[in-house]
Amino acid sequence: MENESPTQFCRNCNAPLPEGAQYCPNCSQRNHDGRFTFWEFMTEALGNLFNLDNRIFGTLKAMVIPGKLTTAYFEGKHIRFYHPLRLFMLTGLALISIITVRYRQGASYAKMEKTVVEMERNNTENQLKIHLDSIRHNLDKELQNPVAIAAVDTFCARAEVLSIDSIGRDSASFNIALFGDKTKGITVSNRDLFELPVDSILNKYQAKGFWNRLLISRSIRMMKGVNEFLLSMFSNIIWMMLVMMPMLALCLKLLYYKKPYLFYEHLIFSMHVHSALFLLFFLLLAFYQTPPEWMQVSAMLLSIIYPFIALKRVYKEGIFKTTVKYIIISMAYSVLIIFSFVFMAIISFALF
Repeated sequence: MENESPTQFCRNCNAPLPEGAQYCPNCSQRNHDGRFTFWEFMTEALGNLFNLDNRIFGTLKAMVIPGKLTTAYFEGKHIRFYHPLRLFMLTGLALISIITVRYRQGASYAKMEKTVVEMERNNTENQLKIHLDSIRHNLDKELQNPVAIAAVDTFCARAEVLSIDSIGRDSASFNIALFGDKTKGITVSNRDLFELPVDSILNKYQAKGFWNRLLISRSIRMMKGVNEFLLSMFSNIIWMMLVMMPMLALCLKLLYYKKPYLFYEHLIFSMHVHSALFLLFFLLLAFYQTPPEWMQVSAMLLSIIYPFIALKRVYKEGIFKTTVKYIIISMAYSVLIIFSFVFMAIISFALF
């Protein structure tokens, strides 16, 4: 039930309202008493959050044809389409979300968990074997009956008892020496790795130096939670791509310096192309947990062809010039991807 109590002046901007006006002609706010039902409140909140109005259909329709959305935006048709940054973030977050879901469902995630479980199991088995080895040595001194000694030896042999120094051979080694000769790694036993907190491991093995302790602590956390580290990297991909957009726009500005486009217009083009590719791979992963090989190949080919056609359509140059500039942009993009990924990995490593 709507709460209607029209007034002569807008409650938001105080502009005069025509008689019987349901919305303010100045700020577009609805003319009512300012109170909402719960359903109206939630509808407006979700609408402002996702802004999933009729523009989404026009935007998706324009994205199907490479460069059409950008060309329309350059012609001043802004209201009918999603804002480029909003579209970029929405499609990017959707892709990251589906990648995270598929990773959790996939074999890689299970394999990582299995590896950690096996390391913990091996640690438990090693501790048991060491205890058995200790018992055998102690009983050799106390038992006088050769039959009893032989029985203990047979039992320990079947258990494949390791020597007492086995924990040293089966330990996890961290050799981190990135900040000078004084920085040395440490060798941590599996038992300590899984049973002790990180700070206790650093203190027990006397890791020295701020940077050394930082790197070793992050390495230990990664070994204990490889999957969580990879998932944290997935969550940072969208920010990595967002940082890359101005750099890519700068490359376009330099290559098309004779064109009358401003820097932010090259930025819009970059966001539109990436949004289309994000949406393509989102749909692929949304309908297939493991897409067929032919579909994967088709998606990769489309991700190569789509930017090329968009370049030609938006910047209006011939096939030869567009091809040369596309190759240059692709090479620059590859370099940007590598540096951005390394930077993201370092940040994720430092914050994990």
